[in-house]
Amino acid sequence: MSLPVSGRNVGNSIMDVVLKHHTMIPRQNIMCWMNAIGLILTSLPEPYWISLHERIIETLKSSILSSIKSGTATAGIVTQPLVMFDFSALHSSFSEMACAYLLALTHSVWHHSNIGQLTYLPMFFKEQVRPLVVTEEQYLFVCHMIGPFLQRFHQERTRCLMELTTELYEMLEQVDRNSSHINNMDPICDFLYHVKYMLTGDGVKNEAEKCIKNMKDPMQSRLKFITHISKTVEQHQAQQQPLQQQVQQQVQQQVQQQVQHQVQQQVQQQVQHQVQQQQQQQQQMQQQMQHQQQHP
Repeated sequence: MSLPVSGRNVGNSIMDVVLKHHTMIPRQNIMCWMNAIGLILTSLPEPYWISLHERIIETLKSSILSSIKSGTATAGIVTQPLVMFDFSALHSSFSEMACAYLLALTHSVWHHSNIGQLTYLPMFFKEQVRPLVVTEEQYLFVCHMIGPFLQRFHQERTRCLMELTTELYEMLEQVDRNSSHINNMDPICDFLYHVKYMLTGDGVKNEAEKCIKNMKDPMQSRLKFITHISKTVEQHQAQQQPLQQQVQQQVQQQVQQQVQHQVQQQVQQQVQHQVQQQQQQQQQMQQQMQHQQQHP
């Protein structure tokens, strides 16, 4: 704290020890170094550890998460999100990726944080993270980042748990709206079901329902047990065909009624015309008879 530089620079330099210079650390000791950095940062004031949030934002904006699609190859590495974020597997196979190292360091820092420091997270995710999350890879990165700490929020700050879960649904709605297809749809839904049945219950049912009803049918059908919106969707789909038949029948009835009405009008016009003709003939006959009587 007595260094002649800002706390942000000090925090970034401490994190760079494992994020940029991890090749100089014995591979078997990497987790010990990360835990040490987590203990150091969380024991310092906010300006020192808040720079971790900036690193998270930079990673979310990076091309590996914001533009590359799942299953494509980059520099010989297949960008499968569930592999990209597995720090233990990547580290042991010498396949280091920056996003996996940042995840591991984030888990270390947040694990050693007190609950007061963690209460910053809901606002951080709402104001800074959610506007950036538009791809499947970004969303999975966020789930990997916050998932391990939901149990702690459940025990110590239920309000924060509800707010973070709401953010997860709203981010998923953004991803579903901006993606033509989500490859890891089943793992995402499994995670949300776990959060519902093990942690939140119906605490965020209304918020989840607002988001789910705006998603595409494949995602709605998989999340059908989280809210009652699924029942409405299924009933609507089941009733869609009968409703179309009813509409067709109504249209046919209306057309028949219009035809009948036109036919009736034509018949009435013909009858009136015939009556007028008969009246005219009778008048002519009467006039002829009168003329004959006057001029025998």
